[in-house]
Amino acid sequence: MKKCIEGQIMNKTVLTLFIITAVLVLLSIIPSVAQSPKKETTFTVVQRDGRYFLAAPNDSIIFPVGLNHLNIHELQQQIDTLQTLGEDELNAVLYRYLTDWGFTSSGYDRMHTLNNNHNILHYVKTEILSLASYHGEPVYRDIFDSSTYAFFEQKIQPLAVYNDDPNVIGLMYSDLPRYRPTETLNWVRFYRQLPPTAPGRLRYHEFLTQKYQHDLATFNRVYRENISTISKLSSLTFENTDANNLTMLKDDAEFVSIIYRQYLQSLYELHQKYAPNLMFLGDVFGRPREWTDELIRIAGEYCDVISFQPSDNVLDTALCQRIYKLSGKPIIIADQKVSFAEAGYDNIQGDEVATEALAATGYTDYLIACFDSPIVVEDIIDVCLKANSALVGYSSRDCLISMAIRIP
Repeated sequence: MKKCIEGQIMNKTVLTLFIITAVLVLLSIIPSVAQSPKKETTFTVVQRDGRYFLAAPNDSIIFPVGLNHLNIHELQQQIDTLQTLGEDELNAVLYRYLTDWGFTSSGYDRMHTLNNNHNILHYVKTEILSLASYHGEPVYRDIFDSSTYAFFEQKIQPLAVYNDDPNVIGLMYSDLPRYRPTETLNWVRFYRQLPPTAPGRLRYHEFLTQKYQHDLATFNRVYRENISTISKLSSLTFENTDANNLTMLKDDAEFVSIIYRQYLQSLYELHQKYAPNLMFLGDVFGRPREWTDELIRIAGEYCDVISFQPSDNVLDTALCQRIYKLSGKPIIIADQKVSFAEAGYDNIQGDEVATEALAATGYTDYLIACFDSPIVVEDIIDVCLKANSALVGYSSRDCLISMAIRIP
């Protein structure tokens, strides 16, 4: 069976990746850095020789390389020799290949049974808020309302089962949230539309009062209103605002920071309540157009590391340094892809290179750059499988990056 399966999976880039990741695995033998006493299942960030590393519960230094979005059940449907296997046998096959290829973790998506039954590092990710572009219209909540806190708790409480799992590194929350106040519907416009007595609307009134109670003329000019006293804020609909007014956009960004701080504080409190042994990884940040510098600063106050999903074929070391300087925290590359062109597959995610071989080389270079960077502590690969015209493992085709796993 193994020979048959191997015959269906292209290995030309696997060898390159295996060589690189095998080198990284050797880091686990580096003498441990002295740390204060910690709980048995707690992973931490340590510094050695001027760079950051993740440290396992036994204090050994690690550089995990993981794989996301690999769905063993969808893979089973595409390979005849897998279709008769039971759940345990399927996961044994997948586990063998991951370890043979040199992966040291399984990322954070799709492989829950594998993670539960095999000794492999992984993350747990939950979608607290649906704010990513792939969700369509963002779903906002009044972060200052106690019902939202209860909603968060309902989402996070079940994650307590992972608290004592020695293979779970940490928890990630919302994926690729869009925070910049430049969309048709954004956080601040949502708060303006809340009922006048809603906690979030009252917090927004408090924010505007602090800024404009002694300068109503500026408020009326910026927001195109005509109130005689700041106490009239509750009567406003904000229907006449100019979306391009720079002062208002600056105010909006400032209030988004207030929202985000309250959001992270709530998550952090619940994380400490239900999963204190696990690293608090916060949200996965995307392209800079979706966040502001102040949000990265706030994330640095709460998160153990900054989870970042770049969308470039080459590691943007300048951007990584910017995130590090803003947050004071090292970075996990939480999804990275190198797409390549191929006839019949036109829906490309991210930047594209001409051939599969270039994609393989590109990912190898990317992985080396991550290891060379003193502030990157992990790289998680975003992979897509395909079989003929059937898409496997991801919603929109060929981010067949890194290993370029393919089913002919």
